[in-house]
Amino acid sequence: MVNRNASASAFGWDFQSNAAIILMLKNIREATAIKVEGQMEDIEVYLENGNIIYSQAKSVFKAEDFSNVK
Repeated sequence: MVNRNASASAFGWDFQSNAAIILMLKNIREATAIKVEGQMEDIEVYLENGNIIYSQAKSVFKAEDFSNVK
């Protein structure tokens, strides 16, 4: 039977959303917009000066599984 448990995926989406919130708050004075699952990266924070902060967000669902972490 196929495993249809999406717990790890849901955990990753939650982690990514929380990471985006933290990045936005850290740059709240200069930030004009934020995109999650942006065109270039997982998180993109757009700043007043035209710069963009690009960020990858990778979660680890199982404490012993670091296969997707470099």
